[in-house]
Amino acid sequence: MAQLTKWGRGLAIFGLGGALVLSLGAATEDDPKTIQAAQQSLDAEIQPTAGLIFNALGDANDIQVLQGGAVGEFWLDPSLPLRLQAMWGDFSQDQGKGSGSNDFERTAFHLFMNEYRLQPQLWVSGRLTGEFFDEDELLGGQLGAHFQQEDRSLWSLEAASESFWTIYDVQNPRQYPRVNNLELVDQDARINRIWGTADLVPVAEQQLRLQVGGSDYEQDNNEQIFAYAHYQFPVLDSEAGKWTVLRPNIYFEHFSDSSPAYFSPDSFIALGLAGHTIRKDPLNRLEFEVNPVLLFENGDMTSNSESVEMGLHVVLDYTRKIGRHWALGAGGFLYGETTEYWIWRTTAQCSYKF
Repeated sequence: MAQLTKWGRGLAIFGLGGALVLSLGAATEDDPKTIQAAQQSLDAEIQPTAGLIFNALGDANDIQVLQGGAVGEFWLDPSLPLRLQAMWGDFSQDQGKGSGSNDFERTAFHLFMNEYRLQPQLWVSGRLTGEFFDEDELLGGQLGAHFQQEDRSLWSLEAASESFWTIYDVQNPRQYPRVNNLELVDQDARINRIWGTADLVPVAEQQLRLQVGGSDYEQDNNEQIFAYAHYQFPVLDSEAGKWTVLRPNIYFEHFSDSSPAYFSPDSFIALGLAGHTIRKDPLNRLEFEVNPVLLFENGDMTSNSESVEMGLHVVLDYTRKIGRHWALGAGGFLYGETTEYWIWRTTAQCSYKF
């Protein structure tokens, strides 16, 4: 799910040694205290951070995921933010079907380049990932290019090559597990994906997101196409650190073949109307989202029949700063359908800023 794009922090860090200080100097040439205060603020922003992270998941297919790890953020220079993350976890399914293994351990190492500014309006992002399973290993990653116009419309093109399990490593609680049966999925099965996104700003404070992409599942040569769109507009108040929006949304996907191993319908459409709010102050950040959806599905692993169902997802995420250095946070995600399928996921993190 999209949030309002974040522009200020990246531009400020990009200009630490040049553009920002020069612009401050032009406006406050006779006020060195203002320039010094801005410099100190940016120095504090790019101090390294270390932390611990945890997440767990369960669903109606009896799949359970329990993971923990460590993360560190640092800057090689003011324009190059990097993040290292290591995760260790256990994946299991109590009621597997078949003759393979339905319980395995996984270790994953990630190196993130979150935002490297080539120009103030153009940047690249990337991730290098190594995943190590009981008997297999997989090297993958992600690469993206992003361009932001003066009206804050954002255009992105991204590609990724990774396993089914990489999505479990992110702290964003909104994750829909696709696997139905662990025994039928190779631990190191690779998914190659490419997608483009346009976040347009037709009117101030509003956003139109358009996304389209495709995936190749190497294990069975299955192919997927997907598309997503939403229109986001503010309701109630809307200001820095405090906003509430409504977001009509639609998602579509199609698979060339249906597999019992993972959710792969011939066609699937979800129509939703999300409400999303974020409340921030210097010490707290609270996020809440609810999205009721109408689901249209044609063909799955068990039948080729058409069905119309209802679904609902709820997200709650909270972070609290403690003193100058510590931050604690926790989040939760719940999703359920009238088909009696459900998911829960929880995340927690603790960090220290040096």
